[in-house]
Amino acid sequence: MKLNNSKTIVYIGFGTLSVFIILLTAIGFAHTISVSKEFEQRTELHHELSNLTYEMRLAVRERLISLTLIANLNDPFARDTEMLRFNNLGTRFATARINLTNYELSPEELSLLDRQAQATQKLRPLHDELMDNTTNGNMDRARVLLTESLIPAHNEVIDIIKELHALQETLNQQLVDHYARNQELSYIAFVSLMGSSTILVSIIIGFVVSRKITRTEQALFKEKERYALAVRGANDGIWDWDLSTNQVYFSPRWKDILGHEDHAIPNKLDEWFKRIHPEDSEQAMANLNQHLNGHSYYFESVHRMQHHDGSYHWVHDRALAMRDDHGKSYRIAGSMEDVTEQRQALERLKNSERHVRAVLDTVVEAIVTTDETGTIESINEAAESILGISRKEAQGRNLKEFLTDPEKLDYAKRQVNTGTGTSKKRNISSQELVTVQHQDQTTQFDLTITGMQLEGEIKFINIFRTAPGMRSRKSA
Repeated sequence: MKLNNSKTIVYIGFGTLSVFIILLTAIGFAHTISVSKEFEQRTELHHELSNLTYEMRLAVRERLISLTLIANLNDPFARDTEMLRFNNLGTRFATARINLTNYELSPEELSLLDRQAQATQKLRPLHDELMDNTTNGNMDRARVLLTESLIPAHNEVIDIIKELHALQETLNQQLVDHYARNQELSYIAFVSLMGSSTILVSIIIGFVVSRKITRTEQALFKEKERYALAVRGANDGIWDWDLSTNQVYFSPRWKDILGHEDHAIPNKLDEWFKRIHPEDSEQAMANLNQHLNGHSYYFESVHRMQHHDGSYHWVHDRALAMRDDHGKSYRIAGSMEDVTEQRQALERLKNSERHVRAVLDTVVEAIVTTDETGTIESINEAAESILGISRKEAQGRNLKEFLTDPEKLDYAKRQVNTGTGTSKKRNISSQELVTVQHQDQTTQFDLTITGMQLEGEIKFINIFRTAPGMRSRKSA
């Protein structure tokens, strides 16, 4: 009962503290977002004001350059063009100033703009006087006016705009410092509360986690026991290679497949490689390296391994590598299966097939095997002769292509399929007289067709015998 009460207290305390931390985090996060958004808006506003101030200063400088060109250009057309540019720059300056005054400015900023307006007002009669002199051809007077009056007056306007820009930077920096102090105080308060909360949470979690670790260690120990039993009981030999440390593990079954006791083969990589048959070693290693380099999805190799008695056993090796974030292999584990009996059975089957092929090639009759559609699957030597085609060329061709009366082949196949005229047997035959076209001559044969089922598929054995009294005739 006391234990249940303790658990309830822990759960309630942990839940309350969790809710408090979540609320505190949400409040701090909301405050941070609010301050950040306000700071972002102020930064954007400062950027816009700076751009307008810079546009004004640039326009004044460009107008001074334009006046210099006007006072020094002798070509009337070029001078008129420059005067037009001068007026456009005045429009740019006025537009930037109007846009700047549309913002909420400080009294200091407004005072500087008033000073700038007064200084700009003094320039207008000087501009008109310079334009009149250049138009009337008084270039010397225009240059003197430019040097002694216009350049100093323009520089005064530029200095005022520079002062305005410096004031904007100062005001913005004060705001940045204000935001930074607020953020710092908020951060200190948030961290203090979170720190005290974390200490309490750590105490609770420490208690819970220690219990969890104990249970996890017990479960892991049982899992290791199960894995060890599975490795020992598996029919395949298990191996594991750590590429980073070059350490390898061979299960007792892996060593048993090669006829060795567990203690007889040390867990060294060379113990694996040196037992591969010399004729298979190069291909097996190529397959392994291809997989380790990421060029194949898994490693697979069928090769011979030296047994304890000196003989070689066929084995089937399969493995899969583990890779890091960059695709580099750092570990590979797999299994080895003894497939010696399967290989021997396959070899016996191949020998049997070769024996059957040799027998069929000695038969005088032409024998052609087809599927249900008449597609040729195999022919013997006699069939090669009457059809005028090799075994390789016959693959995939239809037997009807070689008959001048293919409908008889279809009729005979129907007879076989329906079992007409015979009792129901597993293999049913039908016989027809057919004509085979070979190059420029035709030959009549007695064709016997036998149907059979092989692995659920219908196959036909077609045997051609020369019809009695029939001879080959050249086609017209």
